[in-house]
Amino acid sequence: MESFISTLVSLITISTIHTLGGSLDLILLVVFKTYAQWNSVQQFIEATINPAIVIEVAKHVSALFAILHFTRFFRGLFRSDASAIGSCLDSFPVKPLFFPCQTSHVRMFPKKHGFSYSYLFVGIPIGWKGNSGGMVSAEEEDSRSWLSLNPGKAWWTVNGDDYLKRGHVKDGLVGKVREYLESQGVDHEQYAYAYLITAAKFLGYASNPVSIWHLYSAEKELKALVLEVNNTSDERHVYFLEPNTQTLPPKEGQDLEFKRYTGSWSKDFYVSTFSDRAGKYSAAVYDPLFPFMSRSGSINCTITLSSADQRPMLIARVYSAGQALDPSSMSIWAKIKFLASWWWVGFMTFFPRTVYQAFILFFRKGMAWVSRPEPRKETTPRHAHPAEVFIDQKFRQFLRERVIRSKEEIVLQYTPAGLVGPSASSERIARRSVAEPHYLELRVLTPAFYSRIAEYADIYVGLLKECRSQTISISDLDLLTSLNFGSGKMQGFSEVSWAGVYFGLIERLRVEVPAIPLLEKPDPEAEGLEVPPYSLHGTSGFDRYVAATASREEEYQYASGVLKLVCAERFAWGWMEILNLEIFLLRVCLAWLLVKFVLP
Repeated sequence: MESFISTLVSLITISTIHTLGGSLDLILLVVFKTYAQWNSVQQFIEATINPAIVIEVAKHVSALFAILHFTRFFRGLFRSDASAIGSCLDSFPVKPLFFPCQTSHVRMFPKKHGFSYSYLFVGIPIGWKGNSGGMVSAEEEDSRSWLSLNPGKAWWTVNGDDYLKRGHVKDGLVGKVREYLESQGVDHEQYAYAYLITAAKFLGYASNPVSIWHLYSAEKELKALVLEVNNTSDERHVYFLEPNTQTLPPKEGQDLEFKRYTGSWSKDFYVSTFSDRAGKYSAAVYDPLFPFMSRSGSINCTITLSSADQRPMLIARVYSAGQALDPSSMSIWAKIKFLASWWWVGFMTFFPRTVYQAFILFFRKGMAWVSRPEPRKETTPRHAHPAEVFIDQKFRQFLRERVIRSKEEIVLQYTPAGLVGPSASSERIARRSVAEPHYLELRVLTPAFYSRIAEYADIYVGLLKECRSQTISISDLDLLTSLNFGSGKMQGFSEVSWAGVYFGLIERLRVEVPAIPLLEKPDPEAEGLEVPPYSLHGTSGFDRYVAATASREEEYQYASGVLKLVCAERFAWGWMEILNLEIFLLRVCLAWLLVKFVLP
């Protein structure tokens, strides 16, 4: 107990002075010192500054900022054409469009509940780049300053970086859908046209639960759908459907027979906090460009979620609430009216609308809360935090060193998660080319792996346990032993440094990393996995590798980051947010005591 208390006191002292940076402590001291001498400070302000002048200047500056900021957007409203770079509108029958919609959700069981609200879809022909009437743009790069009075960015924007695979692809939306189809073993050349219906960003913000890619043949018939689903945890899952076609009688006053496209698929993705990944989706979709992409029709899409016993559980609909609108042909007054009617919809989709409905289900109707499982291999995980990106960089270097030093001829295929850019690509690690090497694949499934693996004193045990927790997939568990990850005590600190102090605290404070509870049956590769005896404390081989190879700045960054992760498990129930709040409150108290009793 005394050891625990002494360790806690030393940790508090060190973290308060240095771990999170000294600037916050300095600010707190200045604030409290100023407060303690507030009377003299107030007299100085009143003698030298006229508050009325300050308020008047602030009002004029704010008004000028607002005028300049909105002028560049409103000037864009005077565009009446669909200007584009490399435009395909001449060959593509349908232009960019607004689809004013209504969405409804009806939950059948275990509790009945329903709601409906307005929703705005934007339709973009894939291959078109440019600005349509100052209202909608796609793949338009605009590096001009916000002070520029030239017509600027459109109000609603669509950019290929926000869709399908994470990161940037040279050809934007065209390249994204091509790469996705190739990854599914589908020949993209059989689809001559593609039309994306999505919730576009408004002033850089979007809440986009689902985007629908409509893929058409050269004869302009709808042949396939790509449903891109996002959840509130920044995860994404994509479904490719070649739906069945049903011919329906023509509507009154029309000669053409309508077609309804239906399909079904396994859920496989965590979307709602009130249902797990079990169950099956079925969809009924009408072609919004029917017939033969000759006109702007209406949105009509119904998705039904059925439970494991095939009972309809949730029915979600999105359907047009008015005629589709062409931004390039709208008058100035129509644009202003449209903006006034729809600017707020994207901001309201998640909060407060979604949160409000969740409040009703949880508190008023007693629906059970389902914890989010870690994503499966086919799911695109959330973006990695900067600390996780740094750990990934060092961890793959550590893996390279382990492969080179291994006595076995191993070819390691390492795939990260949650990264963007070149670092997001898989990496093949081999000592040299041999005829019959042993192949080992490590596929990270979620960026949470990086934070968790750094907390283990034994990396080998950590990989086994994380495989069981499904944060990483390992193709051959038996080959891991040949990489000799090692553990023990930190050696080689000949000089006193903050990193050395942190590593010493890490050795003492490391605790059992709690397993992530599995809500479903574990993967076969992790089922029946036996973890050998291991030590909770000490420094891992990964720690020692970073200490031996990283620069002093990187060494400090790693040691302080791991220390915070370990402390979060020990003092904050594993929540980094709670630990940060605890440290902040502690700093506030210490700064107040320092000003009150130490400083004059």
